[in-house]
Amino acid sequence: MIITVTTCGTSILTRRLRPQDYEFLAENLEEKEFTALIRKISPRDYNKLMQDRQPAQLLKELCERAYSKLNENANLSEQEYPEDEKKNLFALAEIKRKLITLGDENFSRWISAELNGFIGYYKREGVLNNAKQDNHYLIHTDTYQGKITADLLVAWFEAHGIKNVHAVKIDNLNTRSASDFRKGIDNLIVWCNETLSEYRQINGWKVIFNLVGGFKALQGYMQTLGMFYASETIYIFESSNELLTIPQLPVDFAAQTKETLLHGDNFTVFRKLCRLYSLSDESTLSVEECKGLPLTLLSVEDSKCSLSSWGLLIWENIWREQYSKCLLPPLTKRIKYSDEVIKQAEEYITSDNKRLVWLNERLDDLYIEVEKGIRIDSCNLRALKTDPSVYEFNLWRDQAGWRGYCHKENNNDSDGKATWIIDRIGEGIGKAHHGR
Repeated sequence: MIITVTTCGTSILTRRLRPQDYEFLAENLEEKEFTALIRKISPRDYNKLMQDRQPAQLLKELCERAYSKLNENANLSEQEYPEDEKKNLFALAEIKRKLITLGDENFSRWISAELNGFIGYYKREGVLNNAKQDNHYLIHTDTYQGKITADLLVAWFEAHGIKNVHAVKIDNLNTRSASDFRKGIDNLIVWCNETLSEYRQINGWKVIFNLVGGFKALQGYMQTLGMFYASETIYIFESSNELLTIPQLPVDFAAQTKETLLHGDNFTVFRKLCRLYSLSDESTLSVEECKGLPLTLLSVEDSKCSLSSWGLLIWENIWREQYSKCLLPPLTKRIKYSDEVIKQAEEYITSDNKRLVWLNERLDDLYIEVEKGIRIDSCNLRALKTDPSVYEFNLWRDQAGWRGYCHKENNNDSDGKATWIIDRIGEGIGKAHHGR
């Protein structure tokens, strides 16, 4: 079985139709179909549009209205798109929708870089019909044009009997600003990890990255992601239909980087950065604290470090293995483990390392609650009603809800903040959470 991941640009919108394409559509639509198309495109101006115009001329006129503003409006969301231009874009999309469903394979490969790569791959492997049994993902920007492009491609897939197709919008994936683009790449990495990792673990499944479409900045990152998630990455040689392929390379996150990460306190600092990553206002550490980490894993601004896209990619590929090995050190000196908790954790190493992963995750969450004062629902530190000097927090739920139990000890430190002692792990009553 095959999973294809196709990056979507807007070539299907921006490529200008040729005179013969307008003639083809005009000739292959019955009069009833043609009038229905024009009514759908522009119901208010229908009579005016139909007056004294040949069908091919009218189709061209409608398309030309949209072409001139495509680049200018490329990064706009649906809400931001001017209403008049939205109507013009809708007209262009409807005309191209008809053409890609009526046109032949050569036309599909000419009009769309994405389809050129997709069809080329399946033709190389055998026949296009084989795609019907596989799963397909279309990765598109969070812009209005990105949505329209993905919708058109889905229409082509469905017209060819390929039903297992999913349009995936990646939030912040656009070129409005470097900041937006970085956030978009981070979201893309998370999607790859959540969606594609499971396929890599199933024997007989292949993940194919089709990077013929999409904008250049995105392709650069996708090439790197392909080293981690793709069995094969495909391109088309310039303007031909000749496939270029990059096979999966053996990647061990650059052994030196991994070795550096796991040395001394570096992994604790890296864990802290990764746990802070989701907190937009509290997501940085000082340069001094991060000095042992490779710079490629960091974004540095105003003497503050946050996680880079490359850092997030490395994290998503190593954290579960590390969290299943042992009870990890607390992320703050304000959290300490009792001997009983350490002993229980050691038992999980051999008996149930899934619980060990959950325990380490929740202790990371406890760091956020204790050090940052931010409530984390999956942790939910609170005092017991029966004994306010004892606190509990969620760990996981299987047949019962499991809790961590702890108490506070006041410090004589200048900051006056208490230390939390994790006393034991036990069953509780009610809901608990697990997983990231």
